[in-house]
Amino acid sequence: MNKSLSVFTTLTFLVVFAELVINHQLFGQSTDSTNIFKPTVQEILQLPVKNSWTTNVEIAAKKQQTIEEAPAIVTVITQEDIKQYGARDIADVLRWIPNFEFGIDVQTLYGVGFRGAWGHEGKVLLMIDGMSINCFGYGNTNFFGTLPLQMVERIEIIRGPGSALYGGFAEVAVINVITKHGQQLKGVELQTQVGTLKNNLLYGINGSAGTNLSDKQLNISTHIGMNYTPLSNRLYEDYNGNQVDFGAKNSWRYWTHYIAKIDYKRLNISYNRTQMRWVSPDEFGTVQVPNGQGDFTNIINTFTENITANYNFLLTKKLKISPKIEYNRGNPITSKEFTIPTSQTENQTVIGRRYLGEVAMQYDFTDKIHVDFGGGYTVNTIQGFTGNSNPTLKTGTNAGDTTNFLSKNSSYLFLQYLHNLSPFHLSIGGRYENTPFGDAFAPRLALNYVKSKFHAKLLYGRAFRVPLLWQTYSRQYFSGEKLTPETSETIEGEIGYRLNTQLKATVNAFYVNITSPITYIGATNSYQNYGNLQSLGVEAEAQLKFKNWGGFLNFSYAVPTQNTSQEFVAQGKKAFLGLPTFKTNLNVYYSYKKFSLATTCTYLSSREGQTAFSALNSTTTNVIFETASTAPIWLQNFNLNWNEPIKNLYLQIGVYNVWNSNYFALQPYYGGHAPTPVSDRQWLLSVMWKW
Repeated sequence: MNKSLSVFTTLTFLVVFAELVINHQLFGQSTDSTNIFKPTVQEILQLPVKNSWTTNVEIAAKKQQTIEEAPAIVTVITQEDIKQYGARDIADVLRWIPNFEFGIDVQTLYGVGFRGAWGHEGKVLLMIDGMSINCFGYGNTNFFGTLPLQMVERIEIIRGPGSALYGGFAEVAVINVITKHGQQLKGVELQTQVGTLKNNLLYGINGSAGTNLSDKQLNISTHIGMNYTPLSNRLYEDYNGNQVDFGAKNSWRYWTHYIAKIDYKRLNISYNRTQMRWVSPDEFGTVQVPNGQGDFTNIINTFTENITANYNFLLTKKLKISPKIEYNRGNPITSKEFTIPTSQTENQTVIGRRYLGEVAMQYDFTDKIHVDFGGGYTVNTIQGFTGNSNPTLKTGTNAGDTTNFLSKNSSYLFLQYLHNLSPFHLSIGGRYENTPFGDAFAPRLALNYVKSKFHAKLLYGRAFRVPLLWQTYSRQYFSGEKLTPETSETIEGEIGYRLNTQLKATVNAFYVNITSPITYIGATNSYQNYGNLQSLGVEAEAQLKFKNWGGFLNFSYAVPTQNTSQEFVAQGKKAFLGLPTFKTNLNVYYSYKKFSLATTCTYLSSREGQTAFSALNSTTTNVIFETASTAPIWLQNFNLNWNEPIKNLYLQIGVYNVWNSNYFALQPYYGGHAPTPVSDRQWLLSVMWKW
């Protein structure tokens, strides 16, 4: 623990030194300031949320700030945006955001990439109400059909590192889905939807209920829903020439969620359980043989369950102490559903658990200076259940070094210093974790300039991704080599300008350097720290908002450097494997009385994918780095809203991928998986009642 104390002391010294240099009148300033914690949910709910231009965000500093003041590149998607443009799930939203795009992995997993980095395995943190839903086995999330958005109040996204606040998984981006509170609901919302994907039926039902009692001091909300959708009606052909007609039978996704929140004065309790089941005709890129009835029995199941409770003790107007406890559990995202074991490696049911305790303290030296500090302790366990006598976990190279249960502990310290030097805003902070795989340290430094209509940001952040127990100790992947946390460094700069109340524009540039990423190595069938990934790029966006119409236009560009390892890029190193170099979005809406019509358009430049020759002739020790380009693609959706044709009734009709463009997800590494169809044309009718 001596090293952790040293790091914490260093952070403390940096904060104190910066303060003394910047403002020598620190202790002479008035201490009769208004509390700026916004400590209660009731106060937070009074903040504006309809207009994403003025919405305050918490994700970048765990404190209410404007987007311009936030020490990160931040995007906010509000409930109004979701409804206006007809977003079905979290994948639709991420497609609007610069530099996010999707790829395919084993077991028909559709993962997400960001700024050229394949964020699928633990580099992008996805949360519901601040609780992670990344899987316990690999740190990933399966997109498309995930998280229907009827219950969402807003989505906050850090386009950049977040480990200084959130630890592992927050390496290149952070996404927090914030559901509606009781005060926002004040009743019941019931949404049903039905649609078609060619001749295949899709449907869903989602309900939300909430109320506020005890003079608005008690807020209760709950959200229950399910969603069933096929993803494509086209043929999938692996690199061996085997084919399968996806359709409803062979590409279905079944999602369920239960979310509940209770907020009473300064006590907050949240619970969520999310689960997805799906059929996968392939395992590692090769079509499987169906059973005698022609059905594929490779059914995948993953779930996450979280409960957290925290209480805000407001000791004075300036000091708040917030203890928190949290319990998470779930299974690896490739856990199959088996009743009878057929092999040692394929029939291992695994449950991961995490127990967390944290104490955070916030102190306002003045109305301009805010400090957060604290620490926590986590216990991580992994437990295997098998139908035979073979333990699922291996802890050493000897034959007897096996077990079905493993527990490892971690501890962390964090510190954040915010100083409003209007028009400048300074943020210094960091997080140190002592893990079973080694120490990890994520400092962060941000300098913002906000004056009138103009703002600028200069940001530096270091992030990390800690190995997971299942990747390290499962019999399937165990190699005996010790994994260590991968690290990354990101430098970002942004400038923005609000010409008036109708026009806003921003542009930012970035450099990302990921060192020794945790990578699957086929030669050893294990995860290892391997290689290097560097990304350079630029993102820009313009937004318009008038009385009856508005929209936004954005573009993003990301390329690798020559220092990036060949395993992550196309031949010639001019593009990242599987992800577009250039992407642009144009979203426009028009409202008239009770109607609104919107279109969302996405253009993806050509993408580079592994060739069939490379997939069929590469070996685990000799990969042939050969790629081929796909054609650029255009994806367009239309959405029509009819608000209250009768009281409390809302109708929505959406057409997705209007031109039925042949979109395929590519594998962003040399894994031998052929391009996989997804996102065919879909018609959807949604009906919502409120009472």
